[in-house]
Amino acid sequence: QRQMCIRDRPYGAPTFELYQRLIAVRRRHPWLVDAVLDVRELANEHIVIDLTSGDRRLSLALNISDEPVAVDDRSVPAHDWLLVDPLTPST
Repeated sequence: QRQMCIRDRPYGAPTFELYQRLIAVRRRHPWLVDAVLDVRELANEHIVIDLTSGDRRLSLALNISDEPVAVDDRSVPAHDWLLVDPLTPST
């Protein structure tokens, strides 16, 4: 009998997709290994972190509140995260 992969299980699919997204970020930005981390904004229910290396920059926003949070010109949904790449246009 074939074992089910985690992505084939209903409760495992979101975790599997998250890992895929995070691995893709790391592959697109190999410079993150040497990045400097600065906390730009810290509140009770959200945090914005800037990652820089030379002229490269990413911002990571984590939101655990029940409401969306504005970060720069974007919105981080409730209970979600957003990686802001200045080279990637807003959608």
